[in-house]
Amino acid sequence: MSRSRRAAAGAALLAAAGMAAAADTPAGDAGRGRHLYLTGCLADGTPLAAQRPGVGALPPAAAACAACHRPSAMGGTEGGVLVPPIAGPLLFAAGRPLAAAMPRYAQDAQTLADLTAFLRQRGSAPPPGADDRTLHLASVVTPQAPPGRRAAVLQAMQAWSAGLRLGTREVVWHRWQLDGPPANWPAQLDALWAAQPVYALLSGAGGDDWAPVQTLCETRGLPCLMPVLDQPPADPGDPDHGRHWSLYLHGGPAAEARLLAQQLRSLPQPPARVRQVQASAAGAAAAAALRQTLADWSAIVVEHAAPGGSTASTGDGSLTVLWLPADAVAAWFAAQPPPPGPPVPRVVLSAQLASPLATPVPAAWRPFVWWASLRADPVRRAAGAALSLVPWLQRLGLPDDLDATTLDDVHAATFFFADAMAQLRGAVDTEQLPETLEMAVDRRPAGAGYARLSLGPGQRIAAQSGQVLAFQPPGFNRLAPLGPLLRADD
Repeated sequence: MSRSRRAAAGAALLAAAGMAAAADTPAGDAGRGRHLYLTGCLADGTPLAAQRPGVGALPPAAAACAACHRPSAMGGTEGGVLVPPIAGPLLFAAGRPLAAAMPRYAQDAQTLADLTAFLRQRGSAPPPGADDRTLHLASVVTPQAPPGRRAAVLQAMQAWSAGLRLGTREVVWHRWQLDGPPANWPAQLDALWAAQPVYALLSGAGGDDWAPVQTLCETRGLPCLMPVLDQPPADPGDPDHGRHWSLYLHGGPAAEARLLAQQLRSLPQPPARVRQVQASAAGAAAAAALRQTLADWSAIVVEHAAPGGSTASTGDGSLTVLWLPADAVAAWFAAQPPPPGPPVPRVVLSAQLASPLATPVPAAWRPFVWWASLRADPVRRAAGAALSLVPWLQRLGLPDDLDATTLDDVHAATFFFADAMAQLRGAVDTEQLPETLEMAVDRRPAGAGYARLSLGPGQRIAAQSGQVLAFQPPGFNRLAPLGPLLRADD
């Protein structure tokens, strides 16, 4: 390769990108540049050749520009070092000496041209759905959303957005209603987007299939923030089309299953047999997660039981886990006599599918019931709600009969979104929005409906911890955690 086609060894990749305007520079491909920027690898998977002074060769994850300058290219701090923004209008305005911590790269002119093409796009134009005066938002509602969830989301979002201004922009909220089976949703979403692009999808109501919506967001670079679901879609793991734009409050019943497994492992006398009952995709995901998490532990045999089948053998020392909604749980209790013996766990419920706020448990069964929960216990939730949720509901004038756990989630979504927009100080770069949320969602009163909400760089599930709740003696009429928080992530 000729000297004119090769950057000198040790030259900084970004500095070369800023100067790549020579006549013999090839045309750049912004798609390849984006992949390079995010992963530290070329399109064919070849790692960038990168060295850091005093450290030596760097692996791709550390060599990737996004590792320090963030996906937005707006920088931040890394190890106490101020990392400057390198979005196009800022990077190409003027040069500056490179900090010692900046890696040095040796790559050819095509690589530099690809990166330059990508960086010139960053921050060069306002995103769809936003201009100087208007910010368009939408909430997706799928046919799977339970009626109570749908009503709470729509009424709360309409009341929150009415007359709202974020900075200088008027908020215009749209309801994106989907119909039919999930296979039909992509075409409907494309039509809704074509009719009115939006800056972000905020909240929303679904069930256990949200994958078509997540695909839209990841394909179009559209922030999809905190929808109210039973179970979020899995992360595809693709660095170009993975779960980057979609941020969820919780990991669903599958996360509850992982924390339940930890609780079972801690018991001095664990049940010899666990029977799981499920009747939905979210329940199936939870059952699979519990079975997988306990697969290496021979002390417990994990079985499947049909929703309508008899599980009256709860008196034999086994444990039944009901990955069922509240109405199915009520029917199960009505058909089963409580077991004899001392108060030990015999039935575990999912707080996501059967909320303690909406699932009555017969008094005779309470000594034998646990809840696997990412949510706060009712006493803690009420204390936190008094600080943030209750004033919000009063200000919006929402009726008292809306689903309480859904309102927890809509309140969290709208609070954190508005808070992030305030921190952006009028900027509407969509990449900066999730990055700002990564640092803003942490033990705030608006998240008091959960045991703990917290995010960090690259994280997309806010409730990473949970607890097992049980009715407390002597009256067994108050739910409280059995112990400290348990990890609920993969």
